[in-house]
Amino acid sequence: MNRKKIVALIMVVALALTTLIGGTLAYFTDTDDATNTFVMGNVDIELDEADVEKDGYNYVALPETEDTPRVQHNDYENLWPGQVIPKDPVITNVGSTDAWIRAKIQTTTNELATIVDLQPGESVLTEEAIEKAVNIQEGWTYAGYEVVSVDGANLTVNFIYTYDYIVEPKQEVTLFTEVTIDKDVEDQGFSFNIDVKAEAIQTPGLPTVEAAWNAFDGV
Repeated sequence: MNRKKIVALIMVVALALTTLIGGTLAYFTDTDDATNTFVMGNVDIELDEADVEKDGYNYVALPETEDTPRVQHNDYENLWPGQVIPKDPVITNVGSTDAWIRAKIQTTTNELATIVDLQPGESVLTEEAIEKAVNIQEGWTYAGYEVVSVDGANLTVNFIYTYDYIVEPKQEVTLFTEVTIDKDVEDQGFSFNIDVKAEAIQTPGLPTVEAAWNAFDGV
């Protein structure tokens, strides 16, 4: 092969390489957007109890129906010593987040001392005293009391109970189911109140009962 043919061959190869290198490379492409929506959970509870009606000398709890929905308040009249009164505070988690639940039973010291049989030396400000009046259900732990107000020698007091377990959405927990008046009560015309308040706080980020209520109380 003479020199001119060699040069021509090299030029052809070079041209081919130039064409290849200079060609356009095409890729399959696409675009898309992903939108992330963040929705905060909520803590929401309801507190109610069965409606009651008088049946002879006694009160009976009414089953929940459209005509007899559960209520937030009941009045009881013409009570007598030794009577057991239906009262079933139920706390329902109607929110979207697991929750810790706490309940406070409010009464005054003279009222509680009148409806329960206190033993000599027993203080009205004890777990035993309130639990003589109401039958606390399983799963609740007594956490002490707090004084709400003072009226002379009488104290308005909250007896505090914490629920030991996480309460899931739609779950219900019952605090107690009845109130018992001691059989030796002698005060005719005496009246008393037993009120219940419920509180809730989220469980995510608060793994224990103690951590939850410390956070709730700002401790």
